[in-house]
Amino acid sequence: MKCEFIEHESCFEISFEAETKEEAVALARFGINKTKELRSAAAMFNQNGSAMGSVLIGKRKESSAYL
Repeated sequence: MKCEFIEHESCFEISFEAETKEEAVALARFGINKTKELRSAAAMFNQNGSAMGSVLIGKRKESSAYL
């Protein structure tokens, strides 16, 4: 899965591009079963100079997506 992080004037964008059929299915499930609940957005920096980020988005408790 390709991931791109873009800073716009008033927001941040994280975009995904599936590279396999399995990733395309996962993106479809994400589009159908996501909620608007942003559980966490974090940036982490290590002493060795590496940086990582994560975003956790809520999922419906009773998801019903059949693909």
